[in-house]
Formats: sequence, C-alpha cells, structure tokens
Amino acid sequence: MIQVIIVEDDRDFIYLIETRLAGECDIQVIGSYEKEITGQLPEEFFKADLVIMDLNLSGGREGKETGIRMAKKIRSQTDAKILILTGYEEPETILWAGRQTFASGYLLKKNYQGLSFMIRSILAGNAPEEIYICSALLRKLSHAERYVLMEYLGYEVKTNSSSKTKSNQMSSIVQKFGLNRPSDLYRIFKNYPDLSRLSDDLG
Repeated sequence: MIQVIIVEDDRDFIYLIETRLAGECDIQVIGSYEKEITGQLPEEFFKADLVIMDLNLSGGREGKETGIRMAKKIRSQTDAKILILTGYEEPETILWAGRQTFASGYLLKKNYQGLSFMIRSILAGNAPEEIYICSALLRKLSHAERYVLMEYLGYEVKTNSSSKTKSNQMSSIVQKFGLNRPSDLYRIFKNYPDLSRLSDDLG
C-alpha cells in the first residue's frame, strides 16, 4: 500500500484529491495539512512514501518560501518523496521549484486526474521528471564536487583531493543546496536515480 500525505492550503482541493484517491486500492491518504509545520514533523510523515505538496502554501512570495522550507524539511528528515502539485505552468518555474524542493515529480493542478498514475510512476522509479530534476541539481555542482558528493554517499569513485579540500567542497555543496548539514544529503539523494550514470551523462 502506497501511503501519501497531502499538504495544501485549499481545503476544498484537499477534499478533491482525497476523493480522487479514495477509489485506488493501492493508495492510502494517511494525513492532510493546510499550513507549514514549524515544529517537529508529525509521525505520519515518517510513515509516508510520498507527500503531495502545493508549493505556494499561503499566497505570494512568502507562501512559496514557506512551501520550499517545509519541503526541504520533509526531504532531509524523512524517506518520503515529494510530488509538487502546482498551478504554475511555466517550465522554468516548475524546474526551479523541483530543484528547490528536491522533488521527484510535478503535476499541474488542472491535470489532477492523472495523480494516481504519477504517484505510482514516482514510487516505481519510472518518473522522467525525477531524472530531470536530479540532473538539474547535479548541474549546480562542479565536476569535482559531484565526485566528492558521490564518494560521501557511498559510490565507488576515486578522488585525488586532500581531506581539507574535500571538506571545503562538501561545505560548498551543502551551501549550494541550501541545506543545514552534510548528513541531509543522504536522505535527499537516497531517493534519486543512480548518480554515477547521471554524472557521466552530464560530462
């Protein structure tokens, strides 16, 4: 059973999603939230496979920043993947949001009928958006930083940098991704495709 949580500031749209997913025998909504959770994440988030999230939780720029902050919190503290449900249609905006939230997919709200298919694709590792977003994240790093990241994550790669240089590069990676600590990288990249293949494709 795929367990999902909905984070959306529009209660009517939450009801619409819940109703849509109620008929799916392999998908269960285990919680819904209408605003940012500022304290400790509720227990449901640590059980969820995926969080369906509206990036703009309270309108305007502040609402978008709120959504990004909460998505980063979810991704760095839990094993749940993020599916952005958005009203924005500009490709640049959607990709930017995907990078900022470390999402595994995105779906326009007007296309919510395809939600169950998208959920299954993400959990099966078949969502092309996930590869697209992960590749965009890796492009933020230098070639050397990619290999230091992969070494940190346990990939069998060789780097010739000194320990001090690696430490500086890790600090740079954490800063570029807007994270608090290197350990956040484990949960975030755990759910993404094989980085060695993507890094080779990027050159």
